[in-house]
Amino acid sequence: MPAFVWGTEPGLRSLLAPELAHLQLRRRTFTFRARSPEHPVGTFARSYGPTVRALEAAGENRFMLEADLVDLVRQRNRLADGTVSIPATYLEAVATRR
Repeated sequence: MPAFVWGTEPGLRSLLAPELAHLQLRRRTFTFRARSPEHPVGTFARSYGPTVRALEAAGENRFMLEADLVDLVRQRNRLADGTVSIPATYLEAVATRR
């Protein structure tokens, strides 16, 4: 099962079955905050596996991918003062075994 399906109710039910007795789901929001658009890109570039691998795969064009990521942060940002605030919705799951 692809990782992006894990955060869905059907995906969770599939992963946790047949030992699932109860599944409580709640949509929540985490707000990413940073001092600049470049800051989260640098953090993810150093420590978030998928971003690290994507930048490595970009090779000589790494700077272009980094620039695109900074642009993406700017597009999603809710603030206009140079700092960053980007809400991200996720699915909180609490599961009980049989």
